[in-house]
Amino acid sequence: MWLTLQRRRAFERLVAYLEKHRSVQGLRRFGSDEARFETRHGPGSIRLASATDGNIGGLRVLQIEVLCGRQWSPVHLHASGVLPSMVLPQKDIQVGDARFDADWTIQSSDPRAARLALTPAVRDLVQKLKLRELRLSGRRITVTRQDGAPPVALIAGALKLAELLSEGGWDRVAEKLGLTQDEEGTLTGLVRGVPLSAMLDGEDTVVSARVTEHGIRAVHKDLGGGVSIGDPVLDGLVSLRGDREHLRQVLDPDTAGALLAVVHAYPGSEVGPAGVRLVFPGMAIDELEELVERVVTLAEALSP
Repeated sequence: MWLTLQRRRAFERLVAYLEKHRSVQGLRRFGSDEARFETRHGPGSIRLASATDGNIGGLRVLQIEVLCGRQWSPVHLHASGVLPSMVLPQKDIQVGDARFDADWTIQSSDPRAARLALTPAVRDLVQKLKLRELRLSGRRITVTRQDGAPPVALIAGALKLAELLSEGGWDRVAEKLGLTQDEEGTLTGLVRGVPLSAMLDGEDTVVSARVTEHGIRAVHKDLGGGVSIGDPVLDGLVSLRGDREHLRQVLDPDTAGALLAVVHAYPGSEVGPAGVRLVFPGMAIDELEELVERVVTLAEALSP
């Protein structure tokens, strides 16, 4: 009974804090153990997890989930000596901070993105919050309380993490280019009149633009096939198919340069029936705006 009352009071303090927080809107309660809200990056929630955890004296675990404005490859941290809530088929990595690497087990299939996410400011905040776990996937941040962490400090920390992990991210690109970003982080819209999307596909970043009636198929030369168009550079670097009339368009120096900047520069990319599809290996972070520019430039060059 005492534990139930204690949890209820902690939850009420969290709700009261959220009601006053300047970045939180649309707060809604669901019973005595869950609340949902909106921030400028999207929806968030706090809840007392239904499962008990013996490592924190039988108290139910407090879990907070918020969205940030930047796409991230999955990163999973759990405090050393604490069993994780899930076992992931990912590599254990280190970030080069001796204390942090000793205190945390860090797992990610994309070590580069993990190290970029775990900046000194993020690492410092994670240490201060005394978390049990931190999970980062796409735009979603999930933090779980370790015993001894004040609940209000935890929600304040989660909101601060969302801001830190948003800096320079996909929301900045979306705002600059006038694109819409959904809850999963996919960007869609028109850039210079070209229909475009950018999303994470597995571990890769895919930027696509729709182009119709261009009559050209192009992939990296390593994939073989294709026809010769009489340009030694293009013939050596890109596999091309299409009718002669449309293929002559590729001989234009600007079009050829735009094609090489996508299909040759990023193997796995292609020009196909639906348009241009650029595949960037891993999580595009600071590169995203440049990738969008490459795809749009090629789409413009191919448009009838």
